[in-house]
Amino acid sequence: MENFEIIGIVTGLAVTLPILIVGIVLVVMGKVRRNKVNQEPGYDGRTTGTVIGATRKSRRIYRSVISFTEICYQYSVNGMNYEGMQNDMRPLQGKRRWSRKAAQEAVDEMYPVGQQLTVCYRTDEPDKSYLLEDQYKQANHVQDKTMTISGWVLIGVFLFVILFFGGMFLMFTGF
Repeated sequence: MENFEIIGIVTGLAVTLPILIVGIVLVVMGKVRRNKVNQEPGYDGRTTGTVIGATRKSRRIYRSVISFTEICYQYSVNGMNYEGMQNDMRPLQGKRRWSRKAAQEAVDEMYPVGQQLTVCYRTDEPDKSYLLEDQYKQANHVQDKTMTISGWVLIGVFLFVILFFGGMFLMFTGF
């Protein structure tokens, strides 16, 4: 082989190998995240809970303002009643800027008092819980699928480039 052929092969691998690596990482991350689906270790119990209130709040962190929804809910395990609170960090959809009143109205629509939600709790400590909200789970599922599909597309691009240019290389060198 001549020097320009070796340089061409090394350059081709240097350009396409990162595509393959990113593709594999995206596929693996998408599969791992999809298998996790909001399950925290030790939270084996599930029951139906009821929203008792939801408030849109903001916190200033350094120079940024972080907005979130604080969801308060109640649930029952073995005849004992418990209350829990969880923060939903997702931004409100529809507008770029919200007045406080409009934001609270949007939150009231998303989490009306009395809405039924799935609560995951620790069987050994039922007062420790978190919400397994279907809407949130579906949003994550779409992200995970997109991540996996993007990974497969990048792997396909890598294979196409290697096969196409490898075939061209073999054709022109006479192998």
